[in-house]
Amino acid sequence: MESKIKIQCETYRPSRFKKSLRGIKRLVMIAFYVSLAVILFSFAESKTTALAKNVSSDELANIRTQTFRSAEDIKKNYYSGIIENEDIARLAIEYSEKEGIETSLLVALMKTESNFNPNAINYNYNGSVDRGICQLNSKTFPHLSKQDFYDPETNIKIAASFLRWCLENTDYNLVRALACYNAGWGNVTNENVGDLTLNYIQKITTYKKSFEDELELLESNF
Repeated sequence: MESKIKIQCETYRPSRFKKSLRGIKRLVMIAFYVSLAVILFSFAESKTTALAKNVSSDELANIRTQTFRSAEDIKKNYYSGIIENEDIARLAIEYSEKEGIETSLLVALMKTESNFNPNAINYNYNGSVDRGICQLNSKTFPHLSKQDFYDPETNIKIAASFLRWCLENTDYNLVRALACYNAGWGNVTNENVGDLTLNYIQKITTYKKSFEDELELLESNF
C-alpha cells in the first residue's frame, strides 16, 4: 500500500551509452586487477619458496605481511575504480570498518543516494533537504552546517555511524535498517513506507551484492 507520506529519492539516470561505457570500463578494470592479483600471488609465492631456506621466521613473516597489504590494496583499488575517486574510496573503507559495517553496503548506499556526488542536493516534500554524498537529512542532523553536509569526510563519517545505528535498532535486519535510513525511524516503526523506499532498498542490495561478487573474484585470484 502506498504511503501517505511522500518520500523522495533522487536517482542518477545515465544515458544508455554512458551505462554501456561504464560496464565496459568495469569489465576492463576487473580483468586488470585479476591479472595483477595473479602476478602478485605468483611472485610472492616464488619469493617465499626461494628464500625459505635462507631467511629467518621474522623475515618470512614480513614477506607475508607485504602480501597481505597488497590484498588490502586490491580492495582499495577496486572501490576507487567503482567510485572513480581514490580519496572517497579510502574514506568509505575507513569509516565502514570503524563502524563495523560492510564497505560494500556503505558504497552501495552512496551509489544509490548520490551516484558518489559530494555536492548532491534533494528537496523533500516535507520541507527537509538531503545533502552530500550520503544525502544526510537536514531534520535528522540539524546540528550540521551546510559546509559539513558537503564535506565528504564529515558526510561519510556520520552516514556510517547512522547506518550502524539503524542496523543495531532493527536487530540487524538490513531491509528495515535501510528503510530507516531512507524514510525515517518513525515511518519504519509504523510500517509506513512507500514504493520509492522499497525500490531504494532493492537498488542498494543489488549494488551491494554486485560489489561483493566482483571483489571476491579479484581476491580469489590473489
